[in-house]
Amino acid sequence: MAANAQHSVTLKNGTVYVGTINAIYTTSIMITDDKGTAHSFLLSDVDHYNNSGNATKEKPNQQGTSVGDELIKATNKYYTGMAITMVGLITSTAGSYAYGISDNADANTQKAIVYAGIGVTIIGAIINISAFSNIAKAGHKLNAIAGKDGVGISMKF
Repeated sequence: MAANAQHSVTLKNGTVYVGTINAIYTTSIMITDDKGTAHSFLLSDVDHYNNSGNATKEKPNQQGTSVGDELIKATNKYYTGMAITMVGLITSTAGSYAYGISDNADANTQKAIVYAGIGVTIIGAIINISAFSNIAKAGHKLNAIAGKDGVGISMKF
């Protein structure tokens, strides 16, 4: 979006914010006013917004996923990776236990079970580690929303 474009967000309570719309997410919209103050609103609180002369109530998903969506993806990847890792560990442990107590079983089959369990464990660990990329994306989006001031609590006396 152009930095000099005038956009507006009108809330359901009638309050109008004029400035530059920085981001439109699945559930929220962010506008920076002329003083440089960033404002973020839930789309459920927005009556309508004007984005470069296109007044609309519908939200195009211009920025992809929101910070919350990225954190949810990270959580899902983490739990999936942990579950797969546990299945791999149980498989390799069972194969190794069977190898140690059985005299009749085929040693190559037992080794294959152990190696398969190790392979599944590694796949689970990779999925688990990949969850951190979603956490990083969420952090970058949060920094973009917060601007130069960062995220935190502001107090006025």
